[in-house]
Amino acid sequence: DLAVLGDGLFVLGGGDSRLYSRAGDFHLDATGRLVAGGTGLAVLGVSADSGGDLAGSGSLGEIRIRLDQQSPARATEKVTISGNLDAGASVQDTHTTEITIYDRIGQAHRVRLDFTNVGPGTWSWTPSCETAAVGPGSAGTVVFDDEGNLLEFTYPDGAAGLVLSPERGGALEITISAGTVGEGSGLSGYARDSNASLREQDGRPAGELARITIDGRGTILGVFTNGETTALARIALATFQNVEGLLMTDAGLYEVSPNSGDAIVGFAGDRGSSSLLSGYLEGSNVDIAAEFSSMIIAQRGFQANARVISTTDEMLAELINLRR
Repeated sequence: DLAVLGDGLFVLGGGDSRLYSRAGDFHLDATGRLVAGGTGLAVLGVSADSGGDLAGSGSLGEIRIRLDQQSPARATEKVTISGNLDAGASVQDTHTTEITIYDRIGQAHRVRLDFTNVGPGTWSWTPSCETAAVGPGSAGTVVFDDEGNLLEFTYPDGAAGLVLSPERGGALEITISAGTVGEGSGLSGYARDSNASLREQDGRPAGELARITIDGRGTILGVFTNGETTALARIALATFQNVEGLLMTDAGLYEVSPNSGDAIVGFAGDRGSSSLLSGYLEGSNVDIAAEFSSMIIAQRGFQANARVISTTDEMLAELINLRR
């Protein structure tokens, strides 16, 4: 259900003709086409490419949503770590954190970092994973300055990142973002309990289309089971120089006339003041209370006039009787 806030009308297509409507009672048919309820006419707009880009999607056409589409897996390339490593820890004290990352086919791998205090303001760390080989195999280092801010974060053997080698999908190069040197925005080394943790990663497994939503700009968004949200299509709106000049046909549909001018096709939020409200239908623009009042007044007027005519008939009849 969609309601138009503003002067726009939905663009519907059937064959070579185009019709226009304010009624946003839409649904998907068996083939995934977005159609108008009651008429079966296709709702027109533009479809996104495979990457969710609407900019280069081409001319206006039928909107078709593939209900069996999937969101592809994406390999993890970056992991973010933040939190504290206790400046008061004794030498050989340890702290451990883990996170799930994904390879190119969407397989999950649990990566673990073990931190060991090796001296004042200095920790070593080693990566491990039970389902994939991790290289380099030696330890990296974390160094903090005298104020507890990050001074240095290095990978094992001076590498530029971690290399994770699962059995399938090829090796993954993963960088760890530990924050900005000289600031406490990422890893910090203050005198409080260690709570450093791997918090975010940019990979994902594959996912199936779970549901669709429509925003105020008419963009149809696909929400997938892997948490990804991707633009699938965008619904078009038409405006006219003289909307009152449109010709009304059946089922609340309108067609262009010489008085209305040609349709100016655009999208909600891009041109004019029209926007869309998802989950609502436009109600009648007739004020029921006012119409009932007008009907009662008209009925009373009719009754009064009928009585005048009846009285006049009686007077004429009496005059005729007097003459006789």
